[in-house]
Formats: sequence, C-alpha cells, structure tokens
Amino acid sequence: MTLILAFLHKWKPDVIHIHWQHPFIVGRNILDSILRSLIFVTGLVLLKLLGVRIVWTVHNLHSHERKFISLELFFTSILARLADRIIVHCNFAKYLVGRAFKISNETCITVIPHGNYSSAYENKLARNEARRLLNVPLDNIVFLYFGLIRPYKGVLQLIRAFKQIEDGKARLFIVGKPANNIIARRLIEESRGDPRIRVIPRFIPSNEVQLYMNTADIAVLPYEEILTSGSILLAMSFCKPVIVPRLGCIPEILDKKGGILYNPSDPNGLLEALKTAVAMGMDLSRMGRYNCMKAKNLDWSILGLYTYKVYIESLQD
Repeated sequence: MTLILAFLHKWKPDVIHIHWQHPFIVGRNILDSILRSLIFVTGLVLLKLLGVRIVWTVHNLHSHERKFISLELFFTSILARLADRIIVHCNFAKYLVGRAFKISNETCITVIPHGNYSSAYENKLARNEARRLLNVPLDNIVFLYFGLIRPYKGVLQLIRAFKQIEDGKARLFIVGKPANNIIARRLIEESRGDPRIRVIPRFIPSNEVQLYMNTADIAVLPYEEILTSGSILLAMSFCKPVIVPRLGCIPEILDKKGGILYNPSDPNGLLEALKTAVAMGMDLSRMGRYNCMKAKNLDWSILGLYTYKVYIESLQD
C-alpha cells in the first residue's frame, strides 16, 4: 500500500507516472508475487477512485527473468486497463502494446522517443588520454559492452564470438556489474585465455563512464530480447556506432549510417557484425558522428514537454 500511504500522509498528486511495474509484481516466490500484485493493483484502483490519473511508460511487457510470466502478464494487463494514458518509445512498441493488451483506442498510446544522455555524464576526456589511462594502444580497435550484465543481454555470447576474431589489434571491454555471482564467474571463465578481453565486473560511477566510452571505437549490445534500450542512446550520446540485433524499437532508433544491425536468428550474425566493424576502420568515426547528431535531436527538454502534454490530456478525460 505504498502508493496509498504516500497519498494519505504527504500529498494528493494529479498524476502518477509508472515506469517499471515489475518490482511491484514479481516477488521471491509465487505467493509473494500474488500478494505484491494484489497490493499494487488495489492501490491503483483506490487512487483512481480518489481522482488520480495514471500514466504508464512501457519499457518492457514483462520482466526479462520471466520468473512467473503468466501471473505477471495477467496483472500487467490490469495495469494497462487502469492506465489513463500509455507512453511507448517507438511505433513498433505501440503496435505490440495495443495487441498484447487489446487496446483498441490508439489515442491512449503515445509515442515519445527515449531521450539522450548528452548532458548526463562528463565528456571531457580525449580518446588518446582515455586509452593512455587504460593502457590501450591507439591503433587498436576497441569493442565495448557497457551496462548491467544480465542473462538476456547476451554478454557470454559476445565473448565467444569475439574469440573467433583473429585480428591481434582487436580488443573487447566488458564493463558493468554482473547481476549475480554465477554470471560473474562465467564471465571470468569465458574470457580466460584471451588477453585481448578485459572484464571490469563492477558498478561504474558516473565520473568513470567517459573513460570507457571514449576508449571505445564501437559499442556492442548483443541483446537476446529487448523492446527499448537506454544503452543505445548512451553510446550514441558519446558519438559511438553500435552493433546490435534488429529487435523491438532498435531499427527505429538506429540505422545503417550509425550502426551494424544483425539478424538475431542468424547464429553467425553477431560474429559477422564484429568482423564488419574490424574491416571498417576509420568509417566507425564517421558513424559515431552521425549518431551524435541523431542523439542531440532527442533532447529531454523537448521530450519532457511531450510528456507533460500527455499528463494534461489524461486530466481532461
């Protein structure tokens, strides 16, 4: 009843904006999940009865771990019906949400792209200095995976594919906190024996993000499944091209001028994408500059106004 307690003890909001529903629904076990879900939905119903509007941004239809998928989708469908407005990040997501939750009124679903990270992190460190600090030769081509390391993100598959690259000047950085100790151990095991691979298995504070981003020539995000991705926008904000599968919203964010998109059903798709990047050389810088321009157009000050408009529309129903 966290939402109701906040309502009673602090203030009455006009709108509640939900981004990630999974923590409110998925628990330690099935009974915990049912209890969490009932409390969550009951709180939303009571808030609606009190006149509060509900806006939901759909980042994913379900949690990536798929622990109790049928239960989760059942309660998520209730959230979809309780929401006065739904925000998605691309047209494909709009179609997917409408179909999954049988929403016939398309005006209830608004497409607002994900914003950039251009001003979120320091970006003063030059490429040469970043490489000096990490002891990376200037003529090496550096692939970078950056972010939380979870099973669906395909990092182990990336390591296996990279090992098949024979170029001695290719380097792979895996940077980010593993979701658990099992994944951490497997990262070390998979990368063992190839000195070109460096694993930094920890949370990266904001002031260090530029160090790894500016060392890299290209980011690699080999998702096994994804709807929207903030990590792509992070890489684009640092003027990096991106290797990524053709999934979800990705083709609407990234095009061939700024990325190498591969078929996720092709078992050699990722490997061929890595080989393509190695062969491109200086063209990677041109792709990165193109992504920079695209990212700058996704300014939060503008996207925030679009979101505010959704709030106003929800209050006018």
